Amino acid sequence: MEAASGFAGDSPERSVTTHGCPAADPSHTPALHLPGVPVLLVQILYTIDITVRLFLGFHPIGGSEYMFDPVNYPLHIRLLSLFHIVTPPLLIWAIWKLGYDRRAFLVQTVTAWIVLPICFFFGPEKDINWVWGLFDAKQDVVSPWLYFAACMALYPALLHSPVHWVLSRTAPRPKGLNRRKRV
Repeated sequence: MEAASGFAGDSPERSVTTHGCPAADPSHTPALHLPGVPVLLVQILYTIDITVRLFLGFHPIGGSEYMFDPVNYPLHIRLLSLFHIVTPPLLIWAIWKLGYDRRAFLVQTVTAWIVLPICFFFGPEKDINWVWGLFDAKQDVVSPWLYFAACMALYPALLHSPVHWVLSRTAPRPKGLNRRKRV
């Protein structure tokens, strides 16, 4: 009898961790593809921001200023942040090698709708996932609840959708997706 496989795969030894998301054999789960949906666009923009600052001396986007601030951020913190630059090519390679599961968009959107409210309740001091304002700057243009509602709607629309659209049209599908058999 074949074990039913969910997002976590069918055995712990097949699981791997990729950028905070449990991943398993690509024929069993969209979990490896989940970081590709929200992370690719943000981290590509982050890489552009660092690269332009490094070579041209200004930040066209913002969000990476701390990488050039040795007074407030120690070297080891800034070096750890270099994973932002390595992540996009690694994810693109993995998705092209293993395929892109189209279910990742829905799963990531639902995950964001669970995670963002938790981030909101940590307050503006933490501003996790920018639910209080962009680039750790508290916004005061609209009420916090209206801004948060906009985050809930716009994260999937502006971050998840474009990447999903590109990947679903250009990346191969995973081979041998394990679907449950009807009895």
